[in-house]
Amino acid sequence: MGATKVPPGGEGVALDLPQRPLPGQLKPDASGRCPGRSHTSLNGGCWRALEGGEEKCAEDEYVHKGKCYAPVFPRGRQPTSESSLDAGSP
Repeated sequence: MGATKVPPGGEGVALDLPQRPLPGQLKPDASGRCPGRSHTSLNGGCWRALEGGEEKCAEDEYVHKGKCYAPVFPRGRQPTSESSLDAGSP
């Protein structure tokens, strides 16, 4: 995996988009669609395109065709009842 240097004043070095999804990253369904409207399917994973070009990428973002992308991960499920919240209480 290569790295793209960010011009002076940028936030760091953005990485090229990996060839495979990251561990735990959402993947497109059988029809190739990702769950969110703003998500894009690239290299077998779901990604969110970020505003601005490559020069705006932060250290934990990835570059693909001159654009910044962030991987999409599932959101943690919130407890659905008070009893599950109190389970860890003495």
